[in-house]
Amino acid sequence: PLEHAEDIDKQNLSIRAYEQLVLDVPDEFKKSFEVTLSYARSHHFVIEKFGRFPELNEILDRQSSTEELEFIASGKYSFL
Repeated sequence: PLEHAEDIDKQNLSIRAYEQLVLDVPDEFKKSFEVTLSYARSHHFVIEKFGRFPELNEILDRQSSTEELEFIASGKYSFL
């Protein structure tokens, strides 16, 4: 849930939690948690850049900036 928060403090907590999990889990689970950490970092990047998830703007009836629209169009960080 933390990685889906539009709050940078919660995003930071998400990264720290996943980093700790990668260190703590048995070796056979590390790869799965490393992948999850990668997704969390992608979510963090978007919140750090925009303060929100631009892909949710239309769903939440929010106005998108030109930069957000370009970002969405790039398809690089599509979470939906």
